[in-house]
Amino acid sequence: FLERGISMQSVFDTQVAYGVLSANDKLVSLQRLVKEVCRKEHPKADRRLSERTYWEERPLSDLSISYLSANVQLLVETILVIIPRFKSKTDAD
Repeated sequence: FLERGISMQSVFDTQVAYGVLSANDKLVSLQRLVKEVCRKEHPKADRRLSERTYWEERPLSDLSISYLSANVQLLVETILVIIPRFKSKTDAD
């Protein structure tokens, strides 16, 4: 974003917050984050979804839209759990 002169405000990075809460400096996948924070399983992805060229296709397939919708829903649930924990930790420090 900065390379293109775009600045963002009020952005919450779930991976960074998770790293602070868990004292883990390694990046984690959304699948792992959801499992550890929300105690839920991320839906198994179709193997095609891991191929970069698959995401270049337009319009997006129903499979892609369904997968992305699940990601957004799980990310929101994860954020709703992490933000209060993160605020408590950073306020205490």
